[in-house]
Amino acid sequence: MEQNESLRYVRWAMNFARYTLCVVSLVLLVFSLFSGAEAYGNGLSALVKNSPNALPWIALFVLSLIACKRHIFGGFLVVVIGLWMLYFYNFRGGNFFLTTFIITMLIPLLGFILIVTGYYLKKALPGHE
Repeated sequence: MEQNESLRYVRWAMNFARYTLCVVSLVLLVFSLFSGAEAYGNGLSALVKNSPNALPWIALFVLSLIACKRHIFGGFLVVVIGLWMLYFYNFRGGNFFLTTFIITMLIPLLGFILIVTGYYLKKALPGHE
């Protein structure tokens, strides 16, 4: 395989990981913000009262934005928070759901893809990152 062809695949994988991570974190952020707000009533005050439920997903979204600029460092941070979320949401309590496991397992996997593609681009293109 030619180097330009492999660079194209690496950039495709990096863009896929970045955009998937941003979309997943935004969807889960919105879901966590709205999912418990009805217990506090209606309106903006209910969203504000329920906002602590969204803190892990806000952190993931911020880290995914960091990973868009600095792939290796941001990917490492995404892997760390992803492994924490994997433990916290699946193995800490007595409840285990396959859907939650798949979603939280996707986060460190995408971070790992960012790390690997970042290293590859750093080696192939010396001025990268």
